[in-house]
This record gives sequence, structure tokens and C-alpha cells, in this order.
Amino acid sequence: MLFVAAPDILDVGAASHTSDTDPEDPSMVNPPREDRLDAKSPMDSTEALLWVHDELIRIERHWTDQVQNQQRRIAAILAVNGFLLAFLATAGLQITTRRITGWYLYPFYSCLVLLAAALVFGVLTLFPQIPISGSKADRKSVRGDRKEWLRSTFFPPPPGPMDFWLDSGKVWEAFTRLPDRNMDALLLQSCESIAANANGNLTHNRVQVRRRKWMNWQIGFIMLSLILLIVAVVGWAVHIL
Repeated sequence: MLFVAAPDILDVGAASHTSDTDPEDPSMVNPPREDRLDAKSPMDSTEALLWVHDELIRIERHWTDQVQNQQRRIAAILAVNGFLLAFLATAGLQITTRRITGWYLYPFYSCLVLLAAALVFGVLTLFPQIPISGSKADRKSVRGDRKEWLRSTFFPPPPGPMDFWLDSGKVWEAFTRLPDRNMDALLLQSCESIAANANGNLTHNRVQVRRRKWMNWQIGFIMLSLILLIVAVVGWAVHIL
């Protein structure tokens, strides 16, 4: 009897299941788009904010890396410039002590002058012009105000509050006060704080362009000094021989 009753039970269950749903109804196979959108997880907004936050951090890291890489090149060029100037200046003192005369001394001393001028351009590239977070220069977006720049550089006022995304204390305090640990509000506030630093990124761009200008002048003077040095060495060798 068990072997006879089992198929009947299965058939009744299958019939009741097929009577509840119509396989030919397209609305049951593919639910409407509105229903699928409404069925999205509430974490989708958090994931979107996380993506935006990561992109903003990537942009900030990009500009920071650009400035740091340029500073490494500036340090390398300054090291070459200083080494050449120190070495050739020592050689020039020995030449003056021995009272050596000849036309080749003029390009040699001109080489020293060019190297000293190149060193000045190298020092100009080191002059800091990137505002610090919380400083008055960081909050001020006026371009070309030399008096304000001189005042804020050599006589800086007390720093003000830092940006939210750079202040660990503010971030932690905002997290502890979140209602039900809703991360959307904290992520949104952080994204707004990072996006407000767009003027800082523009300052990074201006500083890099200014530094590259002085670097090009420095490299040009170094090249001219090396050409004059070659002329002086050849002239000295011809005079000796």
C-alpha cells in the first residue's frame, strides 16, 4: 500500500503547485523592472559611496605621488649641480694659486658662474608653496596675491581646523555618533570633504608647473656650463701641449 499511495501524494502536490503558478505568465518568469529595482539591497548605496570615496582617494594619491616624484628629480639635479660647482670651484682656486694665465680661463670661470646661477634656480624649485591643511593659505583661493602669500609664508597666522578627511579625531567622533552605525552619512561627509580639496589639487598642478620651469632653466645652465668646461679643458690641453 505504501508503494501505491506515494505516487498519488506526489501527483496531488505537483497539481496543487502547478495550479498556483502559471508557467505561461511572463510576469512570473521575468518580474517587472520596477520590482527588481525595489528589491535591491540597501547596501548598494554604501557600495556606491565606497567606490566614490576610493576614487577621490586615488586622485589625491595621484597628485601627491606626482609632487613627490618631482621632488626626487629636483634633489638629483641639485646634487649634480652642487657636486660640479664644488669640484670646479676647488680646481679654480688651485689655478688662481698657481697664477696660470690663458684664454681658456675665461670659459672656465664662465662655467662656474653658470653653475652658480643654475644652483639658484635649483633652490627656487625647493621653495615650498603647497598650502598646509588648516592654514589661511589653504582656505584662501585667491590666485596671484603676492602680499598675502608673503605674509602667510614668512609670518603665518595660527592654523585653523583641518579638513574632516585629514583629521582622525573628527572621523572617529563622527563614527561613534552615527545612528545605528549608518555608514552612508559618514562616507558622504568624507567624500564631500575630499572633493572640497579640489583647489588644493589645482595648487599642486601650479606648483609642479612652476618647479618644472625652474628645473628646465637649471638644466639649461648646467648644459651650457659643461660646454664651456669642455672648451676650457681643450684650450688648456692645447696650451700645455
